[in-house]
Amino acid sequence: MTTGSLGQGFSCAIGVALASKLRNDGATIYTIIGDGESQEGQIWEAAMFAAHQNLDNLIGFTDYNKLQLDDLVENICSVEPLADKWKAFGWEVIEVANGNDCNQVDEAISSAKVLKKPVMVILNTVKGRGIGFAERAGIYNHSMPVTKEMLEEGLKELRGEF
Repeated sequence: MTTGSLGQGFSCAIGVALASKLRNDGATIYTIIGDGESQEGQIWEAAMFAAHQNLDNLIGFTDYNKLQLDDLVENICSVEPLADKWKAFGWEVIEVANGNDCNQVDEAISSAKVLKKPVMVILNTVKGRGIGFAERAGIYNHSMPVTKEMLEEGLKELRGEF
């Protein structure tokens, strides 16, 4: 589901995880937040609630590319030490060195499913990975216009046609 203001999707996912536990349906609920989104108070209120409710059927992912709309996350409002914050709020934490690597992400999910608390998987990613012009744009790729030529270049890169 997509939502409005930053943090609301995370709270919705926690509500779905709680409902799933109450129904005892065995579902695992997944949610994704951004590192800039982690500056929102709603994230931490929801995190505290999820741990209090022992939502061990909830796996969150932080896309930790260290960039947000206007600047580096650390220049706006650092979230470091991010893993320690999640642990302090009662979550298990799994850090993925290369969050752009699907195999590493899959291993983290397998590990998370056996833990008995909500789990935050911190994915150290590169914004725009795999598309050269998007990687080079850094913070400016957040809402950059993409020309037809750029689209064609990006599609070639994704197909491995360098």
